[in-house]
Amino acid sequence: MSRRKVSSAHNGKEEVPEVATIEYEVPDGGYGWVVVVCAFVFICMPMGVSASFAIYYEEWLDYFHAGIVSTSLIGSVGSGCVPLLGSLGGMVLTNLFNDIRLVGIAGCLISCIGLVISYFVYDISLLAFTYGALGGNFNYVLILMFTPQYYVE
Repeated sequence: MSRRKVSSAHNGKEEVPEVATIEYEVPDGGYGWVVVVCAFVFICMPMGVSASFAIYYEEWLDYFHAGIVSTSLIGSVGSGCVPLLGSLGGMVLTNLFNDIRLVGIAGCLISCIGLVISYFVYDISLLAFTYGALGGNFNYVLILMFTPQYYVE
């Protein structure tokens, strides 16, 4: 419960401030800790995709017969898209659709589709797009915005 002072001036006289009580109800009946556990899992996903790049790096060098710079572009795109696409998904799409859950589910589906498509890709630039840009980057900032809604103080 938070308190806010409300005052107004009328005919040059200032009235005594009133204290208004604003009730705040936690959404979904107080499942805050469940949301925190789910947020932890969802934050581990984009970090896991970025961290697992080093495991695949040498294999991709041999498979694509590409240079070091073009192969490392896959991981660079992935690391750079976390704040960029996370902000896009977190702020712009939430304001556009006015439903943070819908945007979160759509971000998970886009990331999942990107990682599945990256299995079938035979071009390094498409892999940079599917694995790097789409694979697990849409929900990072969204989760940071979503979790505090379940706590009053």
